[in-house]
Amino acid sequence: MDVDKCVELHNKILKHGWLHSGKTIEDLEQNCQTWFNQHGDQAEAVSKLLSPNLIAFLKRAYGIHCDGAHSFFYYVGGLAGPVNIQEQMEILNLVCEEEGKTQCVLLYMMNCDFGSHPVGLIYDQEEDTAIMCVDLDDIDTIQNGRTPWFPLKTVLEAWLDMIEQGKVVAIPEAPVMEKPWTLAPYSPKILQDTVDLFNALVREIESRLPEGSTGTGDDSSPFIEEATLDTSNPQRGFAYHFAQGAKRPQFRYIAPGLEIAISSDDTAQRFASLRSDAGFEMSPLLLFRAVDNGAPCMAPASGNECPFGYPFNGVDKYPAGLYLSCRSSSSNNSFEDASILVLPFRIGARGYARKSDGARFGESTQDERVRSSDTFSDVYQPGYQPFTNGHNVRLFCVLENWLGMVQRGDWKVDANGVMGGIDEWKKADTEESWEKYTIPPTW
Repeated sequence: MDVDKCVELHNKILKHGWLHSGKTIEDLEQNCQTWFNQHGDQAEAVSKLLSPNLIAFLKRAYGIHCDGAHSFFYYVGGLAGPVNIQEQMEILNLVCEEEGKTQCVLLYMMNCDFGSHPVGLIYDQEEDTAIMCVDLDDIDTIQNGRTPWFPLKTVLEAWLDMIEQGKVVAIPEAPVMEKPWTLAPYSPKILQDTVDLFNALVREIESRLPEGSTGTGDDSSPFIEEATLDTSNPQRGFAYHFAQGAKRPQFRYIAPGLEIAISSDDTAQRFASLRSDAGFEMSPLLLFRAVDNGAPCMAPASGNECPFGYPFNGVDKYPAGLYLSCRSSSSNNSFEDASILVLPFRIGARGYARKSDGARFGESTQDERVRSSDTFSDVYQPGYQPFTNGHNVRLFCVLENWLGMVQRGDWKVDANGVMGGIDEWKKADTEESWEKYTIPPTW
């Protein structure tokens, strides 16, 4: 563990939340205590279970000694107390004693409105790594020997980045359980960064169009028509503003076999009408439609296999392509910029395709034995997320991957845009190319 850096990051997050909740620096100084000072004899008693690195961290990491209504971060209430550490190690069966040492401890306690049996951030003292365990049901996944854990510094950096990106915001009026934190569906910075990245991708492709080519697109028409956006996202959130800021390309294909539609009729937004009936503020929005030899491709499965769940799984046929995910009005884990690539065929059974957590497509991460299978909506998906509660991959990450593909020359360009056709995505399940279709773990 990089003790100095972890202490710096922890205390910076704590201070940010306190000051942005409307309290003063004087109040912070009066209410702050290190973990060992706050817990006194109990801390000393449990210290025999803790590694020297963890002890050094807890001797300098501050907590808030108040009425319990102040959370350290959106997902976690604060550092686990000595009693919680001992109880949770027994409950979670995380006591791996060898020569009197305890390997894993609960370091930060989950806020209790996440999961039916919330846990928190677990720290491996031998490996100096950590991982978020949102719910008791996740234990088998994080202990399967395949799901990666990360240095505590990396986890704290991810949390701080969420604050700096405006994804997690401290405000005086936040809900009680996460006070003072709230999770923004998106932020102005996230929106602008995503728009800028899309426009950079468009410019990169345009710079590679054959000399004299004028493209096949029509930049006078909107990226997505406003009537379509108002039906799918009437509150005019991320989808609306992204479509307003994105430059309509002068070519047809933004990625292999994924086209920018010419009109709202072509986009076939099959899910929009189901939004309001089920309490959704945003229905799945098709951004780029999959086509094969000029003809639209449909997703290979609906019903229970539909990646959007109820009520959208009641649609029998819907286009394949890249979608912005749906958003429920009651969700405490809203990511309006989350996306899903729906392929018109299944891949993964060859065993090369991977999610960000290293899991093979279709495998059960709770099983000891790895058995991959064909799926149609797992490309780019994160799998088990080590820093947050689970959600689909952010659009920014997908566009960043596409930009790299074009810049490196992995994807070629002709007068119509990116070449290769929809079958190009089958390379995600090949020994030579699977890594190019995988996004590194992030929040």
